[in-house]
Amino acid sequence: MRNNDFATFLSTYFLKYVPTRTGYSGNTIKSYRDTFIIFLKYCNDELSIKPEKINFTLLNRNMVEDFLSWLECGKKKYSIPSRNLRLAAIQAFFRYIQLELPEYMELCSSILAIKSKKTPVSEMNYLSVAGIKSLLSMPNTNLQ
Repeated sequence: MRNNDFATFLSTYFLKYVPTRTGYSGNTIKSYRDTFIIFLKYCNDELSIKPEKINFTLLNRNMVEDFLSWLECGKKKYSIPSRNLRLAAIQAFFRYIQLELPEYMELCSSILAIKSKKTPVSEMNYLSVAGIKSLLSMPNTNLQ
């Protein structure tokens, strides 16, 4: 394997595979691309790894989990659904990689095993039966 295989396969993924084989919407493709822009900036700014130096031997589950934590706890404070969307984009890429580079199956499996976070369910406030009756008994003030 060459050191720039990550760059080659990331380019192939976005330029050839995603547009012709996935059926993803334009918005999904843009969101997935943006995930990798953010990830590359994270590697550059937080880990001091230049984008052209990233390769499959540097990548691991901890790096991805640290990136996801950085999204949530960093300056931008991503919401849990946004964090999960970024994880889905990364996992989609590694599903592609496991088919193209089976020698990285262990790496792919470890990244695919990262779980999405559960979003807290907000309680729904409903009107009581008495509240509905009161609302329906109000006079119509829009009579013409």
